[in-house]
Amino acid sequence: MVARGARVTWTRPGSSRKLTCVTLQLRPARPTDLEDLTRIYRSVRAEIGSHVADFGLDTAEETVLVAELDGRVVGFASVYPQESFLHHLYVDPRARGRGVGRALLVAATRDTTDRPWLKVDPANRAARAFYQRQGWVEDDPTADPVVVVRAPLDR
Repeated sequence: MVARGARVTWTRPGSSRKLTCVTLQLRPARPTDLEDLTRIYRSVRAEIGSHVADFGLDTAEETVLVAELDGRVVGFASVYPQESFLHHLYVDPRARGRGVGRALLVAATRDTTDRPWLKVDPANRAARAFYQRQGWVEDDPTADPVVVVRAPLDR
């Protein structure tokens, strides 16, 4: 599963600043990605104040999809396919705002057999807002210790 964009450089009208569009590629994880995936996993979990566990154990039996920008690993999503459960979606903070999270979300849940779902910490406002912008719906926004979020019915 690969999403590709062409590298294009252009100048915005009225500006002398050149803008560059980078290539985003999505692909299955490889054993050689472990160091990068672990780094992203640990840094994002520490950022949101979540328990930092073992990446390998936390993604065992899951399908892991990797995002690369210009050949650099910048994010991943993991799905437990037996339950259509999106377990992890993490993007390196330096790569946020470039469509990486949205691309991972769409690609990782595209082939699920049932309506995809996930759990999110109620205090993680950024994640909750991200999923809402993508059309995902919270079952019970006041739930604790996690909020269950489901993909739109019309996906």
